[in-house]
Amino acid sequence: MLYALSSMLLAFHRLKMTTNIRTRYAETDQMKVVYYANYFVYFEQGRTELLRTIGLAYTELEKMGYILPVDRNGIYYLQFCKRE
Repeated sequence: MLYALSSMLLAFHRLKMTTNIRTRYAETDQMKVVYYANYFVYFEQGRTELLRTIGLAYTELEKMGYILPVDRNGIYYLQFCKRE
C-alpha cells in the first residue's frame, strides 16, 4: 500500500488537468487584476480537484498519515488574470 501511494504521488507531476475558477471581487485590485498571492490559493484548489479526479480525497491521505506540504514554489507569469 505504501509503495503504491508513493508511486502515485511521485507520478503527480506528470498529470495534467484543467479546472475553472471564477475570480471574485475581493481577489482583485481596482484594475480587475488578480492579486499575485491569490494564485497560490488557486493552485491549492487545483491540487484538491486533481486528487478528487484520481479518486483520492485529501482527508483520506491525512487519515493514512500523509500530508502534502508545499516546500517551494515559483511562478512565471505569462499573462495576468482578470475578473469578469
